This record gives sequence, C-alpha cells and structure tokens, in this order.
Amino acid sequence: MTHFGLFMPFNERTIEEKIARAKQCNKELIRYAIHHDKWDKSIGDKSLQKWIDADFKICLNVVWESEKLVPFCHDIKAYKNFVNEVLDKYQPTGAIVCLTTENEATNKNYYTEYIDKYFPIMDAIAEIGVKRGIKTSDSGILSDITYGLNEYYIQTNQPDKVEWMATVRGRKLNPNTDTYKTKVAQVNLYNDAIKKSVLTFSNLHYKEEKKTGLLTEMMNYIKLTTGKRPISNEGGFMTQNTTYMGEMLDEVKELNLPIYIVIDYSGEAGALELTDDGVKLYATY
Repeated sequence: MTHFGLFMPFNERTIEEKIARAKQCNKELIRYAIHHDKWDKSIGDKSLQKWIDADFKICLNVVWESEKLVPFCHDIKAYKNFVNEVLDKYQPTGAIVCLTTENEATNKNYYTEYIDKYFPIMDAIAEIGVKRGIKTSDSGILSDITYGLNEYYIQTNQPDKVEWMATVRGRKLNPNTDTYKTKVAQVNLYNDAIKKSVLTFSNLHYKEEKKTGLLTEMMNYIKLTTGKRPISNEGGFMTQNTTYMGEMLDEVKELNLPIYIVIDYSGEAGALELTDDGVKLYATY
C-alpha cells in the first residue's frame, strides 16, 4: 500500500494554511525540512511542532545549509550530533516516519562538490536510522537516472527499449558523448553507494505531464541496481489535467511504493500547483 503525502515548499502559505491544504487533500503525511544553520536546540522548530500537534506524520528532510551552491558538510560528527538532537526532540512524538539527508545531491544548482563527498553523510544518517529504528532514504536522484537506464537497456540488448525511451522523452541519448558517459558514471556511482549502505529506501524525484510508463521503468531500475525499495519524497505533475493526474497516481499505486509525496507548488522543475479539482482528486488517494 502506498502512503501518499504532500510537499509544500517555500513560504507562500503560512503553516496554518498549509495544514488546511493538507487536510483538504486528505493527507496525513508531509515532507518537512530542518536546516542545521537555522536549528536551535533550545527552541526546536515551531512550524514542525505545529504539524505534529495537528497529528501529521513527517518525512523529515535534514539539510546542513539552507543556501544553495554550497559544499557538503565534511564534519560527520557535527552532522550526526545535529540529526540526533532533532530526533531526540521529535522521535518520541511518533511522528517521524522517514529520514532523508540533504536534497538532490547530484543537483549542480544546489551543491558545488561531486557526489562522492555526499556519501559519508548519507551513510552516517543511515546508521542513525538503524540504531533508532527509523526508516531512511538518500537525497533523491533526478531524471538523470534515465542515462543509467538507457545504458542498462544497451548492455542488456534491449534496443526496442532504447527507442521507446527516446520517443517518450522526445530525444535520443547519444552514448558517444562525454555528457552521456559522465551521467552514466554518476548514476552508477550513486546507485552503488546506496546498495552498499544500510538505507531503507532509494529515492527518486520525478514529475511528468502524463503517464508514459517511464516512472515504472525507472523505479524497477532503481530497485534492481540499489537493492532497496524505491520511494519518491518529491513526485508530482507537470499538468493540471485531472484525467492524466489520475492515471499517474494509479501507476504509483500499481508500483506499491511505500511513500509517494506530491509537490504542491508551481515552478519547481516544471511541477504545477494542484487546482481545486486536483485537490479533490488527490483526496481520493
């Protein structure tokens, strides 16, 4: 059974408005981020507390820096202390259902270092999850994973799948380019690190305009290459057509993903905010 949730980033709405929005969507699970550079142990996070007081479950995203274009934290002890402080305060509430460290480690718009610098953080938080009995996931890989999937099709002699994906994506990937080789190497390195870790889940960030079947292919590829059950703490729609949205949500249900969180915001990697009809539809899932 898929646990559907909602992600409302940024501050266009107050916490009270976001809580009301989540209730309209009939969702009790939300994604919420806590940043080390804004964390005060003595005060805690007042907004998170409001979500918990309203009986919501939390996919908690712990992030070291709130700014973009920053290096990864290299002080693993300090990072673990930060995460343990947060969990000491909020794990006893029973609200934390999954812990994710950082956001889109492969995104060059967010981080200035290569992903190998991310893995020590990822492993440290995975180990915390095991010790504390909390499920964990990586930061979320982007649609660049299609490079790895395309190479998998080539290596397993599936030229029909290569052509199919080219049609779905509107362009064919060229294995002879440096970009292709770099992307494939990055995807392989990322997935291999997850496979070697004690993480519970592997996380994909992906939005579509309509159901194409590519989500299913990517999720199956993730499961195959990481050995972990795939989730998405940032899925959603690049359409407001409720027929298309329903078909995509049905695909998620068929995949039986443990967690699938829809982003309710326009402008984030092409995602679109839920309309009133979209809210009514999503409330049925």
